[in-house]
Amino acid sequence: MLDSKPEQEPPLIDELKQLGDEARAYAEAEFAFQKTRAIALGNAARKIAVLGLWAFVIAVFALVALVAGLLMALSGVVGPWWATAIVAGGLVLAAFCAVLMARAHWRRIKQRLFIDGETK
Repeated sequence: MLDSKPEQEPPLIDELKQLGDEARAYAEAEFAFQKTRAIALGNAARKIAVLGLWAFVIAVFALVALVAGLLMALSGVVGPWWATAIVAGGLVLAAFCAVLMARAHWRRIKQRLFIDGETK
């Protein structure tokens, strides 16, 4: 005669162990993925920082060259002392305008974040 016994399902404890093993494998794979992703992001951030610093250094050199050229051009017209005073005065005025704009932004942010000294 044929054996007509139905197959028995694995016990619940075995299924729970398998589920635990699969969850652990998934967690390890996810951790490895996120670790690789964080390393890639760190490398990209480092490249961005280095390139940004390089751009800043080049911009400073360009500003120095512009100031020197302006001094030389004005020296022939108004003399070296007046040329120095004009260029320095222009730079001080530009710096003062930048400080005023920064202060205005600071006050706007402070107003949005604080009401009479309390946070929203």
